[in-house]
Amino acid sequence: MRFIRSYNRIMDRKNSINNKNSAKIKRISKNRFRRTSTNLPTIDEGEYLAGKILEKPLESYVEGLKLAFDLLIETLTIAPAQDYRELRSSFLVSNSLLIKCINDLRALWQLGSKGYPIQAATIASSLYETSFTIGAIGDDDEAADNWINHSDFTSMPMSVFKMTKDTIKKQTQNIDIPFKSLAEAEYKKYQTLCMAKHGNPLIQMRHGITLQNGAFIGEPGPENTEDSLKLICYSMESSISFVMAGVATYINEHLVDLNTTKLVEKYNNVLEFYKLLVQQSINKWGSDNS
Repeated sequence: MRFIRSYNRIMDRKNSINNKNSAKIKRISKNRFRRTSTNLPTIDEGEYLAGKILEKPLESYVEGLKLAFDLLIETLTIAPAQDYRELRSSFLVSNSLLIKCINDLRALWQLGSKGYPIQAATIASSLYETSFTIGAIGDDDEAADNWINHSDFTSMPMSVFKMTKDTIKKQTQNIDIPFKSLAEAEYKKYQTLCMAKHGNPLIQMRHGITLQNGAFIGEPGPENTEDSLKLICYSMESSISFVMAGVATYINEHLVDLNTTKLVEKYNNVLEFYKLLVQQSINKWGSDNS
């Protein structure tokens, strides 16, 4: 196993960008990589270049993240300030988890935009768990107290699939839709993302390495391949739907006494944009996201 440093490839690509030349850089002969460590590009340079290259392909997905981010901020801040001792535990827990969703979404945005697909998917899987915890707890103070008092380091307070079913069931109770099939479809997104989180070879073998002429070539740092773009887009797109699952429950169960007309309008705008992203991904890659 050997790691080949691609200094010349990176610098040529940087010059190409500066010259507004979008032509793809040809792979450089491995003999040209023989440089001392002092000449290697920094990780910051690699991320800068990846950001420039990915900016256009990710443009609409980043716009979707911004809309979801704004939705989370408004959801969190719409309720008037109160003494925390007067608040229900379910409201406190939900607010705590909303804050995590905001930070997760921001981290996903940063990592995905700089070319880190595995890490973006890992954060997206965590965001799923958090958002569906909000959905499952809802306004159930007993469930919230169980969450607060949870002391097992090896497990979550509730199984992720149960949280998924509970959340979807609440949100479809007045609609003639088989919630179980919807829950299974949503959970499948989570399972796909967890493949990246757990280093499943079905995904891991597509990222960071290439096999060339019998050699194992490992390239740490940002990626700029079709597989990496697909996984980053999938992570961003899916995270938007995860956010909406938690926000929908929060609005329905914690903001019933407030005027949420504008918030619901913003939610619907995010939903419509999400649908466009899904169709965009299907047009580019088909419906198989594995």
